[in-house]
Amino acid sequence: MPDDDDDADTMVSQDEEIHCCYEVLYGKISSRRHKRWQGDGLLYCRKRSTILLTEDGEEVARTSGYSFKQLRELKVGSQLKVSNYEVEVQNEPNPQKLAEFGKQPIVAELAGSSAAHGESSKKKRRITDQIFISPLFGRDNPLDLVLDETKDDDGFVRRIAVDVQIARHLRPHQKDGVAFMYRCLKLFRILKSTDVKKLISYRNTSMIAIVSYEMIARTAAKLSVVSVDLLVCDEAHRIKNLNGRLREQLQILHAQRRLLLTGTPMQNDLEEFYSLVNFARPDLFISFLEFKNLCEMESTRFNELLSEVMLRRTAEVIHDLLPPKIDYIVWCRPSALQCSIYKNLKKFLPYDHLTLIDALRKLCNHPFLLYQSMVVKRQTCKVEEREFYNAFLQSFPNTFNAFSLSTTDSGKLNVFVELLATFREQEEKVVIVSNFTQTLDLLEELCRTLYYTILRLDGSTEAKKRMEIVEEFNSLSNKNYAFLLSAKAGGLGLNLVGANRMILFDSDWNPAVDMQAMARIWRQGQEKPCHIFRLITAGTVDEKILQRQIKKSSLNTIVEMVPVESLTHFSDEELQDVFTLRDDAECETHFLLECQCDGRGFLPEELEVDQEISSDENSAFYPDVEHVTTYSEGMDENYDHTSVAEDSLQPSLNSLMQNCIDTIHFASTTNEVHEDDAGNKILGDEAALSSSALMGTLMRWQHHSPKHDQFESLKAEADLEECCLDEVSFIMKLVSNF
Repeated sequence: MPDDDDDADTMVSQDEEIHCCYEVLYGKISSRRHKRWQGDGLLYCRKRSTILLTEDGEEVARTSGYSFKQLRELKVGSQLKVSNYEVEVQNEPNPQKLAEFGKQPIVAELAGSSAAHGESSKKKRRITDQIFISPLFGRDNPLDLVLDETKDDDGFVRRIAVDVQIARHLRPHQKDGVAFMYRCLKLFRILKSTDVKKLISYRNTSMIAIVSYEMIARTAAKLSVVSVDLLVCDEAHRIKNLNGRLREQLQILHAQRRLLLTGTPMQNDLEEFYSLVNFARPDLFISFLEFKNLCEMESTRFNELLSEVMLRRTAEVIHDLLPPKIDYIVWCRPSALQCSIYKNLKKFLPYDHLTLIDALRKLCNHPFLLYQSMVVKRQTCKVEEREFYNAFLQSFPNTFNAFSLSTTDSGKLNVFVELLATFREQEEKVVIVSNFTQTLDLLEELCRTLYYTILRLDGSTEAKKRMEIVEEFNSLSNKNYAFLLSAKAGGLGLNLVGANRMILFDSDWNPAVDMQAMARIWRQGQEKPCHIFRLITAGTVDEKILQRQIKKSSLNTIVEMVPVESLTHFSDEELQDVFTLRDDAECETHFLLECQCDGRGFLPEELEVDQEISSDENSAFYPDVEHVTTYSEGMDENYDHTSVAEDSLQPSLNSLMQNCIDTIHFASTTNEVHEDDAGNKILGDEAALSSSALMGTLMRWQHHSPKHDQFESLKAEADLEECCLDEVSFIMKLVSNF
């Protein structure tokens, strides 16, 4: 029989036996919301005590008081205190660590338990489908895999982390691998000027530096001593100005290789496109003159050279991944007050043209906006300028004052209110875009009267708050939200998929600004069909801006690397008469097309067989619907084919509204429009091109008038059956991804 000493030794041995082991993170106990772990460790659990060791086997702390059942039920993510330390479990019990500790007898038991537990755990974590998951980063989720964390002088904490939606599916060794790659790449963030000194001190070490254009502008001279092997420029259209300062500062970096990323390689003219190509490959073209001559005279050779340096992908590559998008260009009749003031303002043509254009744009939105602006300028102007503003204000009726705000005084605002009221009844979120903060102020008040919850992002919004605003808007639990967006301040990068309705209240001369703004809701993560309404005051500068945008958009023909000769285009004379009001025109743009469809909404092949269209001359205006580059077989043989080249119409499908695939337009009437008067020639042809891809696209359009039943079908398709559109004179409908 064993003596008492043997019994005592047996009891001690059983108490000291290790029953399970966890790999953990450990750190000092802290009240911080986001724990700062000191490192990885091992947690060995006995029946009556727990030991925390480092990975090297050094004891950190030990404690007692936890039952064996509590310790065996720990899961991944569980936290507990060990003396003055906190630990977080990173994986299931590890039999291998137990074996290394010298307790072989229980390895098999734990292995079986772990295998069984691992099987259920694997089922639990299994990803069952591959739907898009919106990111959670930025919500301070404690499960984020934080790679780096710094605090600015103002106390704002900046974090680099792997989002929890990804991190939660990573095993411990995968997390270690991500952290290892982050450290080895020596990713360097330049957030303030002092960081530049650190970067310079590391110039003999391979690394990746992420720096904003604004920081480049402030520290270009200091960065010039750093050797750059590869320069990657996101949003590269910011260096479109050939003689711009930012472009010169990037040149100072002397990068051996350059990669430019942009969605808008050409916005205004051919020189901007040359600037980007020349920055990426300075040796490709000797000068802009050679670039331009090749573009106009030797398109085949020109396209061959471009193919060496440019890879072009359009939105069509993601069409199948997104729901349908329908764009509506809505022409609104100007009110009697708008027409009266518009005509009176022509007497101010001898003054600054740009000031007058700006005034007309505000008038198109609402007379109140122009009146308010002129009153403020009169109060702050010089004495000698006061007479001008007094005369300007005399264009308004004597009864008009700062309180004269009525939706009936603006055809565009009238239509806006009708659309907004309809969306409110449907409990739809809506994004509202304008180029003027003054206009956003007016629209904000109207939204409040319809009991919308307002979120707004413009130039005054702090960068730190932008993502908070976007996340609140995109939340599924928030309904009846209106997001007011400044086109220039918030048109880039935002993801507003919480809404599937957008109203672009006014247009910018640069088509890229509007295109970027209109792309905010039709993005990855959008699950509903998107309806985008672009409002135009008919016959005014609003329509001239649209026409000018279309002419600029035709420059994409060069970017698409297609033939650029012999494409029909609007003449500059037709676009230069900015100041003339066409109050008798339902849609001047449609008149310029010389379309003969009478607003009945037929497709081109339907018009050919329609008995009411008997003239060969009329049918010559409509190309085959399946092949936009082919004319109808019944076309008059004497028709002048030089106006529209057969092979050159194919790229026109990408000319106007984000590579539209099919296009239908709707008109009120087909009233005849007078010839353009000789206007002030302030809109010269900067592009110096004799080509436009517009006509090929517009020739495929059909239009509907309210006098025909098809116009009601249009309203039904847009879910606007109950919406009053009496002030609408014309609608163009652009369909993508059907």
